[in-house]
Amino acid sequence: MARMLVKYVLQEENKVGVEKTKEGGLYLPFSFGQSPNQISDKIGDTLFDIINKNKNEVIQIYFEAFFEGQKVLDGHFYTDDNPGGSTWTNQASDTIH
Repeated sequence: MARMLVKYVLQEENKVGVEKTKEGGLYLPFSFGQSPNQISDKIGDTLFDIINKNKNEVIQIYFEAFFEGQKVLDGHFYTDDNPGGSTWTNQASDTIH
């Protein structure tokens, strides 16, 4: 098992509309036997757990994943407010190098 460092910046808004930015990071274990899609999905699932546990509304989250100091993945999720509710969207250009 190896581990990568995932750093993120989360932008949130409280009930009265005040926006705030939080920075965080975590170590995420992974296996070299996993496909890039499995690793990317694991990072996404972990970030969604952070979003769901946050007490304020999260507007967007930007992240970078590093392995041995090299950036291997970056991306962001943001809310897309629709009349029926908001959905999470990610950019199409997330890549693992």
